[in-house]
Amino acid sequence: MQGPQSSSGGLIDTKFKVVDDGIKDRRWGSVHLKHVACYVVTEEVPEWMPADIPRAHYVCVDIIYKDNIREPIFVCKINKGLEHAYAVAARCAKELGV
Repeated sequence: MQGPQSSSGGLIDTKFKVVDDGIKDRRWGSVHLKHVACYVVTEEVPEWMPADIPRAHYVCVDIIYKDNIREPIFVCKINKGLEHAYAVAARCAKELGV
């Protein structure tokens, strides 16, 4: 999946990657599907690292089924900061109709 464009019109810095190649075996029907979640995760680093070291941010897209099982679908590493990661997650949600 080609990454969405940011609000500034530029492409995001990487493409989304499929988390699991077994995606074709998933329960895609609306009978099973409850939600699609698009969110940002910040890389955890050891406490001893200096505070000014940049942390990686990831945009994640998950399926949440009606039986509350959560399955990761796509992930994308964002190298342009937390605010940009938020913008990409919001754009993903919009494109997916969330």
